[in-house]
Amino acid sequence: MKRLFYSFLKKGGVKYSYKHTPMYLFRVFVLILCFSASSLFSEEAIPLSSQVERKRISTEVYFLEDSNKGLGIEKASSVEYSGKFKKSDMDPLNFGQTNFDYWIKITLKNPEKTQIRKILELDYTNIDRVDFFAENSSGKQELVNSSGMAFPYPVRKVNHRNFIYTLDFQPEQTRTFYLKLNTSGGLVFPLILWNPETFYHHNADIHLGLGLYYGIMCVMILYHLLIFLSTRDISYLFFVTNIFGFFGIQLVLTGHGFQYLWSEYPDLQRNLYVVFTGICMSSLVLFAQKFLNTEENINRNLNYSLNFTWALHALLIFSPLFLPPEFTVKVSLALSILAPSLVLIAASICFFKNYRPARYFLLAFSFLCISGMFVVLKFANLVGVSNWADDGLYIGSSMSALIFSFALADKINILKKEKEDAQRKIFEAQKENLEMQKTLNDSLEFLVIERTKTIEEQKLDIEAKAKLIEKDLAIAGKIQFSLLPSVLPKAHNVRIAYRCIPMLHVGGDFVDLISDRTGRALGIFICDVTGHGTGAAMVAAMVKMALADWSDYLSDPGYMLAKMRAQLMGKLNGNFVTATMITFYPESGRILIANAGHPEAILIRKSNGKHETYRPSGIAINEFLSTPNYQTLKTELTKGDKLILYTDGLPEARSKDGDFYGDDRFLDLLKNFSELEPELFCNSVIGKIQHFTEEEQSSHDDMAMVVLEYLG
Repeated sequence: MKRLFYSFLKKGGVKYSYKHTPMYLFRVFVLILCFSASSLFSEEAIPLSSQVERKRISTEVYFLEDSNKGLGIEKASSVEYSGKFKKSDMDPLNFGQTNFDYWIKITLKNPEKTQIRKILELDYTNIDRVDFFAENSSGKQELVNSSGMAFPYPVRKVNHRNFIYTLDFQPEQTRTFYLKLNTSGGLVFPLILWNPETFYHHNADIHLGLGLYYGIMCVMILYHLLIFLSTRDISYLFFVTNIFGFFGIQLVLTGHGFQYLWSEYPDLQRNLYVVFTGICMSSLVLFAQKFLNTEENINRNLNYSLNFTWALHALLIFSPLFLPPEFTVKVSLALSILAPSLVLIAASICFFKNYRPARYFLLAFSFLCISGMFVVLKFANLVGVSNWADDGLYIGSSMSALIFSFALADKINILKKEKEDAQRKIFEAQKENLEMQKTLNDSLEFLVIERTKTIEEQKLDIEAKAKLIEKDLAIAGKIQFSLLPSVLPKAHNVRIAYRCIPMLHVGGDFVDLISDRTGRALGIFICDVTGHGTGAAMVAAMVKMALADWSDYLSDPGYMLAKMRAQLMGKLNGNFVTATMITFYPESGRILIANAGHPEAILIRKSNGKHETYRPSGIAINEFLSTPNYQTLKTELTKGDKLILYTDGLPEARSKDGDFYGDDRFLDLLKNFSELEPELFCNSVIGKIQHFTEEEQSSHDDMAMVVLEYLG
């Protein structure tokens, strides 16, 4: 700028002398005017503050309308176009129904001495294309992200229904950003700067409110659909279709439909507003005609107009197949005013004729019309944004659906009264048949005696079969018992004991104990198969077979669990198997632990009486879960330490009042008996739990436990 100043003064050989003073002063005056003009057109940066959690900046940004839609970022960000941007005086920015491109220029400054992160939210979902530009390392503007209804939803860098951009600022840094927007419908949106934490809390609140609204609409749809199925009254079907159309409109307008349902199909997001509007309005007119009985209660010309209106909206449903959204959206907005107006007139006429159903209908439809008109007028740029314009459709449709429910209930009461009259007539007819029934009673009594005899015979047959099944279960129980370890692995410095008690004769809990060929390593295995009885026992037997070569893999119990899982695939029939596998080296006290979704192994230290729990990562064995990696943890036992493995049947045992024994009480029980030898330890723990359940011979679940004591 200084060079420009001096070159301007020296142009034409002008020197600083008194004889050139008039020309010199003229040039200085021109320069002063230029500097003043440039200051007038300069764009002030929006100051940021980490203390301001939320700030609307719509009135502090600059915008440029590109009617030719040919402007690129290089020109838009050039000095030539800097003065063409106009400062916004709108909050929110409201460009109405437009097909033009709009450029938004945002200059932000961090005046603080620390880094700041802000989230920029463009709080509107239905924009065809939004290009976001930011300065690169060389100071030039470059495209960061393009998203909108013209793109699949996953291209967005932030998974949010609105357009969200994360902005980072270094201390005292000023950054300029550009937004380029184009859409085929209404372009009304606020620009908001958030602190990240505040934004996420606000977003959670919005999702909660919309979730309640969606829940109300879904309940209304299902409830009235059930009424339609029971009454076969076509007016209920029209009402359900109307609510479905409103629900679909909201899914489009909020962006949740694009986010969760048709995220890969942007053309649906651009056209479904028109489709759902056609469904909603056509079914509304049909529902009004049926519910208000317009053929008898209004004049013929108005009823013909209603027929023509629902036919137009029915055609609107299929219009996106042949026409672009730039046209169909505007048509749907225009027709959205026609249909409610005619229905409101028809309902008013029926009301003044004292047609009883019209009372509720008119009240409910008034809520809907008021809220819907605000939304339509907002998109037509005829009203500003307000709570009614933003959230009115949620409130209005919810209230109208609720009041319509009362209207339909009133109609059901009328039908109920008619039904009671019909039933009274039927009762009188039945009374005439009473004498005939008395004559049939004698013959029926004989048939009852014969039938009772047949039932008694069937009962005896069932009891005989039950005894046979009981006998077979007892044999199965003996077979399963034979699969349990009959001889415990021997080591001079180890004591081991176990218990395995099925709920029925057979169960899904299983225990196995082995040692390697040298006797220097012991293997301990415990598992729990979902379910009870024969099915669970069969799976437990297959687990036993899958452990046939276990002794070869004692050094890596995690690998052995994965190998066992591979052998069980295709044989579990939907069952889950949880298991814990342990390898123990008596000479060193070292222990290896692997887990497949089973309760944790509990280690009670002799030295201080405290307990430790071990549950390495690993999910339960099931055919529908992905192949996991089973982690192996290592630890060491010292003299007198006890390691306890158990199934969930122990802490989840229930008393006759339904109370659970509980994990805390179970852990205290283990600590109380930690001084006992393993055999007595198992007996004492099982005995206490059976005393709690008051069921010594059976329980609510299978129970198994293994106790290992290291003698040093």
